[in-house]
Amino acid sequence: MVLFDLNLIKGFISRLRLIRLADVNILPIGVLVFVALLLCLGPGAGSAFGAITVTTSAGPNGSIDPSTPQTVNDNDTVLFTVTPNAGYYIHSVTGCKGTLSGNTYITGPVTADCIVNATFSPLGANTYVIVFLALIAISTGVLLIKRRQWIKTG
Repeated sequence: MVLFDLNLIKGFISRLRLIRLADVNILPIGVLVFVALLLCLGPGAGSAFGAITVTTSAGPNGSIDPSTPQTVNDNDTVLFTVTPNAGYYIHSVTGCKGTLSGNTYITGPVTADCIVNATFSPLGANTYVIVFLALIAISTGVLLIKRRQWIKTG
């Protein structure tokens, strides 16, 4: 990543004002060269010229790693690991046009500052009851199924 020192840029421009070739001020040419250089480097060339910040926000009962703001270039993607605390699951992760796969959230190509938000919900009591009954049925060798029923937790 290239970072520009604004004092260096000011010094460059002030030196251009002093340069004269056959009593013709070449400041306009120098500025055009400088602007062309910036355009060649692109919008992600440094913090003063387009670096983008991706910030995270994790609700209670879980975390996002890395949790510190990430500075990226234009059109970069960022990978985050989302981890719920014991007894919780990842309810949703949104922001920066990303996708969640398992506990990994990858942003879309980032073009502006954005925030990745994660929320966590407790595992429902139904989950524990079903697992407990299944363990009893398996351990006793008795498994009676009259109908299948999907239960959404949370």
